[in-house]
Order: sequence, then C-alpha cells, then structure tokens
Amino acid sequence: GCVAVNIHGGGFVLGDASDRSALLVAGTLGIPVVSIDYTMAPEAKYPVAIEQSLGVYRALVQKYGARRLMGISSSAGGQIMLAMLMRASFAPQPQWRTLCREPSPSNSPR
Repeated sequence: GCVAVNIHGGGFVLGDASDRSALLVAGTLGIPVVSIDYTMAPEAKYPVAIEQSLGVYRALVQKYGARRLMGISSSAGGQIMLAMLMRASFAPQPQWRTLCREPSPSNSPR
C-alpha cells in the first residue's frame, strides 16, 4: 500500500507533526502517514526545514520505494514540500508518484 508523507503548515513558526490534516488522511484513506517534525523558525534558519524533510524523504524512499509514497501538506508545509522535491529532482533520487492509488472494485478497469 501507499504511505503518505505529511509536512505541516504554520507559517514556519507554528504547528507540529501531530497536525490534524495528517490524522484525517490516515483515517480517511486507511494508510499510514509519516509526519515530518521539522525545526521551525526562529531556531532554524533557511534551508534547515527543507534539508530535514529531504533527509526523511530519502530514508522513506529507501524503506518503501518512491512509488509507494504520496505527499500531503498545507500552507508553509507546501512550500517546504515543493522545495524538498525540487532539491531531490537535482539528485539521482527517485520521485514519488503524483497519485498513489490501489485498485479496488470501484476504481479498477472494466
């Protein structure tokens, strides 16, 4: 199955890895969610949150494979996610799929 990677929002200064949106995704989709608990400003300067997230992403690719990962994020987390994926694209690191779906009776080809 798929594994969702969540990067929370909060203007780079608020929020944490127990973000409600990640819990809703886990419950609704029935898949595991890995929420990244990055160091926030002002303690961390740019690009610390991006580098921390990229480290988690690389570890998850090693554990699950890039094709099983999907990203979710909100607000500042979306900026971190985009920057993380852009950095990953410059390295020989596989990207996750845009959409991670498993066949079920309602969405399988007929």
